[in-house]
This record gives sequence, C-alpha cells and structure tokens, in this order.
Amino acid sequence: MDFKQDLIEIAKDGLVEMGIKNSVSDEDVLYYYIDRMSRFIDHNVSYIIKHSNEFSNNFAILTKQQQSGIMEIERRLMNREPITDFLSKTLFWDVHKNIDTLLKNWNIHHAHLSDEKDTRSGRSSHLLFFIQEQETIYFIDILKHPEKNNFFKRELLEVVYNNWPYLVRKIPGATKVLKPLNDREIHEESSKKVILVQLGDKVLMPTSLGVTASGISIQTYRTVSYILEMLDKWQDHFQNNMMQLLEDIRKQTSIDLDMPLQLTLTIENNLFIAYDENYQIKIPMFYDP
Repeated sequence: MDFKQDLIEIAKDGLVEMGIKNSVSDEDVLYYYIDRMSRFIDHNVSYIIKHSNEFSNNFAILTKQQQSGIMEIERRLMNREPITDFLSKTLFWDVHKNIDTLLKNWNIHHAHLSDEKDTRSGRSSHLLFFIQEQETIYFIDILKHPEKNNFFKRELLEVVYNNWPYLVRKIPGATKVLKPLNDREIHEESSKKVILVQLGDKVLMPTSLGVTASGISIQTYRTVSYILEMLDKWQDHFQNNMMQLLEDIRKQTSIDLDMPLQLTLTIENNLFIAYDENYQIKIPMFYDP
C-alpha cells in the first residue's frame, strides 16, 4: 500500500492522456500536475457569467469578429462545453516557470478571441481576461495582446477591485510598498517570488499567495501538502486497523474475505477512494480540495 506513489502514477497518466509534456521528477510531478490543471477550465460546470463595467463598455467598440469570439466563449462556459481551444497553447508545453504568472499569482486567466489574428505575429491581437471562482466566471476586460508576453497589467487588478473587491487580497492598514515596481518589473519578478502591488492607496498581495523560486504557486504547494497529509493518515489508519476493517466489511456485505485487502488509490468524481481489485471493494476517503 503506497497511496503517494499511486497518486504520482495517476498524475503521470493524466498528463499523458491530455497530451501534456512532462520531464519533471516523480517527486515534483504532483506539484506540476496540480499547477497545470489549474490553468484549464472544468467544462463539467454550467457557469454563471458576470461582466465588469469596463468589459461592458469596451465590448460595444470591438469588431464583430472579436464580439463573436467572446460570445462563443461565454456560450460554451454556460453550456458545459470546453474552451480549451481558446486558451494558450502553452497549456501543453513542458514545465516552464515563466508562463502564466498572471494566473499563478492573481487567478486571472486569458483567452484568445477565436481566429482573429495579428497579421505580423500570427497570434490573437486581443485577449479576454477573466477569473473563475467556483461556479462563477468574471469577465474582467478585453485588452490587446501584450508585447513580449508581459502579461501583468495593473489595470486588470484595478477593474477587479472596483467591481468585485472580494476577489483580491488587500493587506489591512498597508498604503504603500517599499519598492514600487512597474508592470514589466512585476511580470518578471512575480515568476519567482512573492510581489506586493501598489494600487492607489492600497496594497494587494497575490490572490494565490504568490509563487516559489521554482515557479509553482504557493496555493499549489498547500493543496498538494494537504492531499499527501490526508493520504498518509488514511494509509496509516488502514494499516493499523486492517483486522477491524475486514470484520466491518464482513458484517456489511456477503463477501468472504480470506486475505487482507490490497488497497490502491483511485479517484472518481474528485473523491479519493481506496480500492481492492480482488474483492472490488471501494472505500471512500476524502474529496479533492
């Protein structure tokens, strides 16, 4: 029984199934997997869509093609259809700590608007920026694709704070940072450490609590740590109470158990399950946080 190794194999198989390159070690693959999955949008949810005032104002002056791309994204989100083809192709790249730091730090996703491309670069000329919070998606604004992929834009945080202040982390009592940085500097620095952002007379800290030197969000580290801690507790429980577990199963079922359970880890509908293939017994443990 080795639930941690089972989970590592599940993560590795999941990356392969999704066509995501992976060259990290077994020790790091869980952090990489959770970090990468946070960049996808679960299409098994029918989302409620909310628009900022800035988004609504700017939508009216977009081209018909740009409007069409946004309406298609919104339609899919509301109708449980994937929007993966609107997201960045870097989703499927190998590990790269400098990618999507806006999402890793501030939970702000971006989507490309359909096939509307810049003729010189071949990439979408405009991007939709949004936040997903449980079953609600907040459309922040539509901006031009940043030069040199400097994705951090202070104006996006300003829009979020002005429309939905509960989606950001304001540091109580703080009115200034010791070393003010411009947007380009914040983009570069926030890929490897925690950066505080001055917003008028307010100071914000990253929604995800920032990233580590390896480029993995602290939120991801906390999630993985919680999962591994819970798996250790359940594994110890099963190992220390196997005879009682067998007796409980005998009382509740008609299965004739003549040997100890050989439990492995499986996941079904975000529920961690201890599974014995010989007896086809499933023991629910806990939900993915």
